[in-house]
Amino acid sequence: MSGFKCRALLGMASLVAACASAPERSAENAAPERPAGSAAPAAASTEVAPAKVIDLNAVVDDSASRVTCRPMLRQGSNVIVKKCMTQADWKKYEAWEAKDAQEILRMLQGSGYR
Repeated sequence: MSGFKCRALLGMASLVAACASAPERSAENAAPERPAGSAAPAAASTEVAPAKVIDLNAVVDDSASRVTCRPMLRQGSNVIVKKCMTQADWKKYEAWEAKDAQEILRMLQGSGYR
């Protein structure tokens, strides 16, 4: 699912970039229509509104949603697998791993508390 989020984010970013590069002329910016019989103005002003620039770094500033992949050993084997998770999920995984290691140590030391 994290790969899907990454592709969706890239697709949305390319769509935003495409829309920003070719702005449409709105009714406010369009040249006024003149009647067929009138003469052309001597100095027509062709003011163009500045294009809006979208900073993708500001849009995608959420570092917790950034996906990171790490090579890890599969539990109970010597096979290396690649796990990909967000930064928030890696923090949860590391907290779970630390808690699990403490429980195993208590069990091996013969403690009744688990």
